[in-house]
Amino acid sequence: MHCYTHPNQQANAICKNCNKGVCPLCAIELEDGIACSEHCAEKVKMINGMINRNQSIQGKTKGAYYRAAFIYGALGCLFFATAFMYSDLKFYGFAAGSIFIIGAVLTIISGRKMSRSN
Repeated sequence: MHCYTHPNQQANAICKNCNKGVCPLCAIELEDGIACSEHCAEKVKMINGMINRNQSIQGKTKGAYYRAAFIYGALGCLFFATAFMYSDLKFYGFAAGSIFIIGAVLTIISGRKMSRSN
């Protein structure tokens, strides 16, 4: 691949924003990427900011899955306890408790899938 600006030069990098080949003369080195121009340098900084925010949000989302699973599990246990305490609510208590426990398990599975995707 050749440099977009200098076609006679061999490109040694690709602009993170526009994907053009750049030679050592054209390359603008940034913290996490290479840009081909000042315009693209600003865009690359924005791209890096978005990536960093996404990684931060992903970590917070994993925690939310586990908190939700805990709440579902606690509600499931509460409904099971209600079913044991009140015989006239046995069917509804077991049904609701089972639904919440299943919800807790599925939420934990989703949280683990998110952990593996990192």
